[in-house]
Amino acid sequence: LPKWAKLLTEKDPSERTEKECHRIHALLRGLKSFDKFTEKIQLAMCKAFTHQSIGTLRVILRRGHVGQNFYFIYSGSVFVNVEDMNAQGEKFVKTEVVLTKGDSFGELALLQNVQRTASISCREDAELLVVDRDVFASVCPRIFDRELEEKVNFLR
Repeated sequence: LPKWAKLLTEKDPSERTEKECHRIHALLRGLKSFDKFTEKIQLAMCKAFTHQSIGTLRVILRRGHVGQNFYFIYSGSVFVNVEDMNAQGEKFVKTEVVLTKGDSFGELALLQNVQRTASISCREDAELLVVDRDVFASVCPRIFDRELEEKVNFLR
């Protein structure tokens, strides 16, 4: 992450200017998981992002924990580990998938208010942009509902 972006994401979200949010937005456009959101939601998240650097093999979140954050991977990669059972009924952990730059994780627990379904650990040093649960829950659905209503009204 460029130094200027790290400095912006260290600022309290309430102190970020609209121009600063647009700079972060321009940096993230093109990341596949970021692009699935509308521009209004993207800008709301840019206002709220914090930056985290996580070292290799560090656990970011554990299966069964309550979801607190939503994560975008800016650089590096992570393992998504799930519990499975062999033919003898013994549990073991396996890597389901490796997520890389542009991927995101953690939204399922926030959207459905359920415990984490997998554990996430760093495959290599990673830089993450993090959105707090409260921001994600209050801003994203509200904007999505408003945009959906606008589209329905337009179609009428």
